[in-house]
Amino acid sequence: MFLVAASPAWAGVGLGVTLTFPNSVTVGNTGQPASLQITNTSTAPEDAGNVTIDSINVVPACGTNSSTASGDCPAAEADPGVFSVSSTGIGEPSTVCAGQTFTINVIDPSSGQVSFTPIGPLVVLTPPGTDDAVCRIDFTVDVNGEPVHPAGTVGASSAPTDQVGYALGTSSVDDATASGSGSSTVTVDQATPAIATTASAPVTVGGTISDSAVLAGGVDPVGTITFDVYGPSDATCTGTPAFSSSIAVLGNETYASAVFTAAVAGTYRFTASYGGDANNSPVSGACGAAEESVTVSAATPTLATTASPAVTVGGTISDTASLGGGSAPTGTITFGVFGPDNPTCSGAPLFTSTAPVNEDGTYSSQPFSTTAAGTYEFEALYGGDANNVQVLSACGAANESVTVSAAVAGPPALSFVKQSARRWRESNRTAHISSAKPPNGTTFSFSLNEAATVEFAFTQTLRGRRVKHDRCVARTKHNRHKPSCKRKVTAATLSFTGHVGTNKVSFHGRISRHKKLSTGTYTLVITAGNSAGSSAPRRLTFTIVK
Repeated sequence: MFLVAASPAWAGVGLGVTLTFPNSVTVGNTGQPASLQITNTSTAPEDAGNVTIDSINVVPACGTNSSTASGDCPAAEADPGVFSVSSTGIGEPSTVCAGQTFTINVIDPSSGQVSFTPIGPLVVLTPPGTDDAVCRIDFTVDVNGEPVHPAGTVGASSAPTDQVGYALGTSSVDDATASGSGSSTVTVDQATPAIATTASAPVTVGGTISDSAVLAGGVDPVGTITFDVYGPSDATCTGTPAFSSSIAVLGNETYASAVFTAAVAGTYRFTASYGGDANNSPVSGACGAAEESVTVSAATPTLATTASPAVTVGGTISDTASLGGGSAPTGTITFGVFGPDNPTCSGAPLFTSTAPVNEDGTYSSQPFSTTAAGTYEFEALYGGDANNVQVLSACGAANESVTVSAAVAGPPALSFVKQSARRWRESNRTAHISSAKPPNGTTFSFSLNEAATVEFAFTQTLRGRRVKHDRCVARTKHNRHKPSCKRKVTAATLSFTGHVGTNKVSFHGRISRHKKLSTGTYTLVITAGNSAGSSAPRRLTFTIVK
């Protein structure tokens, strides 16, 4: 406790005033103990009588320990916002005012000066040296803010302020009056808030991250909280922040930063700093504090691949890859081709090529010239970069195989085309390949130099009527008066695989279970084909009768 007692104002009636406050307090403290002691210090001839206390005043905070004549703080040094005094005080035991209640009221709002008024009789101090020559009043104060006086203390984390006590009394000897005053000094420390921060959840590159801070323990804090985020290359938060944002503070609350788009994968670190105000000291979260880091993962692109169509030996094959879902991907896509007939892509590839990547898009391999028949497999590998993981279109993936067929010299040769009968009766038997001579119908025979697809096309020449645009159409009741004409129609077709050598087809006029040729004259057009083309057509004519 720090106190200063005052000497009597003049010889005769005298009062000593002693203020006792804590040596130091912190903004936000409440119920801090304080006391005011008044002592009869009269000298002869008034030291033989009592002194009645007429008024008791205290200025809780003042920029100087020098008071006005009435015991108030000079206006230029007034600091009314530092302390508030309890509404009552109690006389301390073993003093003349023991147990007595004093009402405490503000009498000068501009300085914060308060008066102590006893409930009941006035305080009477007996002559100096007697048991009842002292009254000590206990009260409490709450610390509301930092002093602004004396000049130069504003903004300091700690600042001193003085308290001034004043008492006025009347002697019972000759009704003479006198006053006394005293002071004390208190150091007022700023409140020290706490800041607890939590960063947002992990994201993939291109996502947004943020921070939040809970400010607590401040005394009506104002000002700002500044959030800084440091990139993956700054683990100690000593460089320039990748992003900063500030938010105004209005009390002990939770505050959120602005969002930041993380364009690079890695670990980001947040810090949050409250700048303080007149009554609250600054406070900052540490770089690397728990829950203040956010992991930004590399993106996982997709890779959809499609190989080129089938070719024959000697043709070229290639692959295309569509890269999507990346974060501004760079690097390369490497294409590899395996085969022929290497379904697991074991060993080294036959051929590789690379395509540079500069964004999501479609990329193509270089062509590869085949030298052997078989099935070829492609693989495509995007190698990734700092912000995108590697992704592989694996061996055997859909659309990643190419069939390479043996080269074909040319179309098949069709020869020795003939029939066993040119005129025969209709029958219900279905056409089939057979060497037996049919009882009705005919046998078509031909020879092939290789296996091939054989097509029979049965055409018929029918009478019709010539109509507009010189077209020959079927006869109807509507065009029966038009000129006659002849038209060729395809009555039916048959297709089957022929073998090398002589092939025989037994034919009775029936094409299938539900279709047969009617009576009449037909031309059969026979062709044989493979991937290289078709043979020259061969024709036979026959007639079916009832």
